[in-house]
Amino acid sequence: MDLTARAPALAGRQVPFRSLAVVALLALAIGVAATVYFGSQRRVPAPYGPARNGLIVYVVPDDPSWATQPGGDYTRPLGDILTVDPATGDSSVLVGGPTLDGYPVVSLDGTRVAFTRETEAGQQLYAVDLAGGDLVGLTDEPLPEIDDAAWSPDGTSLAFTARDGDRASLWIARSDGGGADRVELGSDLSVALPQWRPPGGDELLLVGSTDPSPGFLPGFGYRDLWGGSDRTGSGIGLYVVNADGSRLRPITPGGGTGVDFGIVSWAPAGDRILTQTAGPAGYLRIRVLSADGAEVETIEPTTGNGTVSPMISPDGQRIAYADLREPDGEWTLRVQPIDGDSTPVETGATFVGGAAAFRWSPDGESLIVTHHFFKETWLFDADGGPGTRVGWIDPGSNAWQRLAP
Repeated sequence: MDLTARAPALAGRQVPFRSLAVVALLALAIGVAATVYFGSQRRVPAPYGPARNGLIVYVVPDDPSWATQPGGDYTRPLGDILTVDPATGDSSVLVGGPTLDGYPVVSLDGTRVAFTRETEAGQQLYAVDLAGGDLVGLTDEPLPEIDDAAWSPDGTSLAFTARDGDRASLWIARSDGGGADRVELGSDLSVALPQWRPPGGDELLLVGSTDPSPGFLPGFGYRDLWGGSDRTGSGIGLYVVNADGSRLRPITPGGGTGVDFGIVSWAPAGDRILTQTAGPAGYLRIRVLSADGAEVETIEPTTGNGTVSPMISPDGQRIAYADLREPDGEWTLRVQPIDGDSTPVETGATFVGGAAAFRWSPDGESLIVTHHFFKETWLFDADGGPGTRVGWIDPGSNAWQRLAP
């Protein structure tokens, strides 16, 4: 084949200028379209691990006087759902109007918010994009009371519990609005606090009770440092069930009472469980368990009067918790490595009364603390130092958006 002989003829051909212009314009159009398409795709964080801090989602009750009346009965966090940028303090209404909405939970990819809406017939579960848009109903009909909604790692499902007489049952809702189904766990078990196991969400951790007493479930979904200080009941323990509802099994003895197991969570790697139970002397202590319920570590009270509310950092390396000092009833938030190899750091978060809640920021550098009784919200450095009282307050049901690093 004489390729050499053909080369000069090919090189000598002239491509019309008009054709070159058309090709150039076509390439430019393709480039612009690709830029617009890929630029419109939101970068999302991995479901577990540290992330960049985004918006804080919180609730403003429908009665505006709640914020100016310290003390009194706990205010149910139902009203309008707002967002605030903690860096600037700028806030806006995400879900407003005459409806009573609350208990927001941000998806692990930071794109959507699930929340409950109260109606005359009960409560329903909804979801909305954090960027705004139409609401998506996740339950087909109202349920007596919905608690503890938790997004699956892939964002396609939510686990939650719903009252069923004097018990609560496990439900799974599809996040696209395809409906919700009750998971049959047996008629003698009441459950709370469903937690998807990281990283894949193939199992759910549950707090369960065989005691028919309705006091096992704190009223109105209320959670404080104790995990619900008015809770009663017995036969309480931890259970694990496959995400499809099969193979329910206990992983701890079911001898817990009162506020035992009132706080529970997975470590981000899915290899540890954090919870709390009463010790031999009666006070609460923090327990770190393996995935099968075996004891790994116990954190005893620094002052000997109670250590509660363990919260794992986003990187899974540290635990924040509250120590109670009697007789003045003062709480101090401390942070220590999960392996317990160093002295705990005492943060600036010290306050009186257990009617409070706290959680980590997505980047693992701060703790947001809400005091329900005094109607105050603070940010504290997890490494210690004084806190900052922020310009917004909520009744303790805030959630922090995770953004891609």
